[in-house]
Amino acid sequence: MHMLKGRVKDGRIELDEPQAPADLSEGMELTLLVEAVEPDDDEAIEDAMPAEERARLDAAIERGMADVDAGRGVDMSAFLETLESAR
Repeated sequence: MHMLKGRVKDGRIELDEPQAPADLSEGMELTLLVEAVEPDDDEAIEDAMPAEERARLDAAIERGMADVDAGRGVDMSAFLETLESAR
């Protein structure tokens, strides 16, 4: 799993990264989870969370990414199917 940042330009999504991660092959289908952030609102978002809580969140995200890298993640499509079938 990768967390990438980008912007919408002329109706298309452009990533801030100069190149896709190596394990994403040409033509691979991706599922995007979109968090809309106003262009000049980054500081307001940071201020909305106390520094201690932000540090805990950042540490939890890092642990989660390490779990995924170690193969302890769950396929997002399978997870979403599980959620749908629980309805």
